[in-house]
Amino acid sequence: MPDHVRESLAATIRIVKTEVTAAKKDVIAAINRDEAFDTSDLRKLQALQAALEEAEEAFRTGRKARRPQPRAGRAGSVDRVKRGADDHVAASALRAPILESLRELGGAAQSEDVLDRVATKVVLQPNDTRGTKNRPDIPRWKNSAAWVRYELTKNGYVALDTTKRGRWKLTAKGEDLLDAMTGQA
Repeated sequence: MPDHVRESLAATIRIVKTEVTAAKKDVIAAINRDEAFDTSDLRKLQALQAALEEAEEAFRTGRKARRPQPRAGRAGSVDRVKRGADDHVAASALRAPILESLRELGGAAQSEDVLDRVATKVVLQPNDTRGTKNRPDIPRWKNSAAWVRYELTKNGYVALDTTKRGRWKLTAKGEDLLDAMTGQA
């Protein structure tokens, strides 16, 4: 591949990665404000980024790139799941159960133990138990819970226990937030 084409492709990939990062920040900001958000633009950018990286790899190795698969919702797609405000558990509905579960488990616990307890505290919709598009083995609600845990960690309410992988700890700030949420000041 000529150098000018490689440089142009690399520059395009950098731009798309920047846009993906900005879109992720917008989604996280919406979660922090308890607002609804549309991840379709983020998914489109991530797909574009993957396609560009695959094209770069194909140019570099000399093999042909894969043909893009039809997106869900196009003709030939049979298992499209319509998303709406009421078809999955909201991130805001997972915050308190995650914090409560951590408190009940002694302030620190393995992620699976926390999620098992959270599952008993929230009302799951049928779509919550389906897998995500990219990871059919992970239920949507667990994916949402992972994003909530990320947001709680980012804001200092939960910490990752460095002594053991996958262990979450409730911080003093998280205790205060839980008390404020449950009215136990």
